[in-house]
Amino acid sequence: MAKQDEAFGRITGLIIQGRKLAPKDPNGLSDPFVECGPVDKKGEFLLENKKERKTIKSKVVRKSLAPVWRQAFEIVLDRRTKGFKVQVWDWDYIGASEFMGEIIILLSDMQSGKETEAWYPLKNRPSKPKESVSGEIFIRFTYFRDGSATTGNVTEEERIGLEDARSGDIALVWDALLKHPTSATIQSTGLPNVFKWAATSSVQERVAFLLKHKGKVFEHLSKAATTFPLDPKTVFYSLGSFTFFSKLVEAKPMFSDDHAQLIIKQLQSPPKIFSDDDLSLHISNLLITLANFCTFKFDSQYSAEVVRCQEMMLQKGAISEALNCLKNYEKNEVVRRSALSVLLKAARSNVKVKDSFGKLGVADEMIRICRRSKSVMLKWLAVDVLDTYARGDNRSYCESVLGISGCVKYLNGNFTDAEGPHPASLCTATVYLLEALSASFSDSTRAEIAEEKNMITGIVNSFISYRKSIPKQNQRPLLAERILDLLVNLAANISCRTQIVENFDVVVEIIMKNSKTASVQKSAAALLDLLGSGSLASTDLALKKFKSSSLLQWISSLDKETAKLYDKVKDKLKSL
Repeated sequence: MAKQDEAFGRITGLIIQGRKLAPKDPNGLSDPFVECGPVDKKGEFLLENKKERKTIKSKVVRKSLAPVWRQAFEIVLDRRTKGFKVQVWDWDYIGASEFMGEIIILLSDMQSGKETEAWYPLKNRPSKPKESVSGEIFIRFTYFRDGSATTGNVTEEERIGLEDARSGDIALVWDALLKHPTSATIQSTGLPNVFKWAATSSVQERVAFLLKHKGKVFEHLSKAATTFPLDPKTVFYSLGSFTFFSKLVEAKPMFSDDHAQLIIKQLQSPPKIFSDDDLSLHISNLLITLANFCTFKFDSQYSAEVVRCQEMMLQKGAISEALNCLKNYEKNEVVRRSALSVLLKAARSNVKVKDSFGKLGVADEMIRICRRSKSVMLKWLAVDVLDTYARGDNRSYCESVLGISGCVKYLNGNFTDAEGPHPASLCTATVYLLEALSASFSDSTRAEIAEEKNMITGIVNSFISYRKSIPKQNQRPLLAERILDLLVNLAANISCRTQIVENFDVVVEIIMKNSKTASVQKSAAALLDLLGSGSLASTDLALKKFKSSSLLQWISSLDKETAKLYDKVKDKLKSL
């Protein structure tokens, strides 16, 4: 006769999560954990040495009615085993844990070698039917009868494949994934290693990997995500790997309409079994993938493929989905930042975006972010989106932005507290946007800007905050040029001109710090000419400040062609 504890098979599985559990604590929540183990014919946990339960316990998830445990278990079966039981308990710091429900799954209801995954409703203990129990738990498990876990349905080749998938060696991992595409265990084990490798490898390594396997990479990653849609680990890591490959221009020819459709569909209907943190990262990864495929990078070999990917993403609704994510994840900065990146990359990449931006109300959403968001980073990206799209032949779009109620007021708010890299970048982006819009400024818009307290001061001082906070020097001349061009467009208004003169010392600093840049020299000449024109009090003040500054000496040092730009100003100075 066989011994009582002789192995007759095994059950391996994962207790993933629960939902809608019963509240057990005064705060309306619980601190749930699970206990799992084999049961006898009465449904009671089997005992080890007639004393201790043969069970394992998960971590405690504090203050939750929808906990995520991801507790793995393995049950070795003997003659006494009739199935297994999972109990959910509410942990208490003082006193015994409180029962929250249980499930029992019998061997007679299992099929050997077949993986089962489902939501199971929690039930009362037969001896205590009046306990407060609610909710369900999600479990995935496989039953192997009579040793089939090692010698039956799992072949020697599959066991070797599992070890290769665990190895971390990308060549072995990828080979195992391709050889066993229907194995949930190998996929869920190997795909995290692909993700990790893609995240840490060099561009050259990823390019070599892509070119070696060509279309197999995206094809397999997408198949894994759709073959095991209830496995959050597989879905997360397979689609997350797209993110790192999508940065490569060499990936563009391999990216198909089906891949684009899969990413959009995942954004629209992500797996419901993700935890909040994993859902956030999952959605963010998908959005970054969209942004990467919308990014324009000219390359003689792949330029046509780049444009094809951009248009494909736009046709599939990338902009709409990015806007939806901005609205649906209002409190999630990671997702919202990624969604804004999609809009920013799309605006920079393709002229066909113009119509969709106008029709979908992108400008209204960006101004709404400027008005409501407390995040400097989000405001910066939102203004950058508006600026990027406003450049070029988009006068009607510029006018629509300026027509949004309170637009100037909200943009003026971006100039406060400009210390630090992100606030300084927000100031810079706001200047860029205003300069792009300035060609469409009406007299009323200029008057509105003049009435906004310290707005022109903020525009001028943005150069100072940028110089103090951002080490990049190559963009300083461009910022100086755009500040001066913006001031030229504002100087048509008398009140604006007076305020510019009041900040003349800083204007001089902007010019002198970029005095060798031709575009700055030209913009400075246009501004000084305007400030010195007319017969207003501000005109005399401007000329006097100009005469006492170092600008006159600087002009005399310019070459003849450049110095001619300042002839009008010098003539006016002679009349003082």
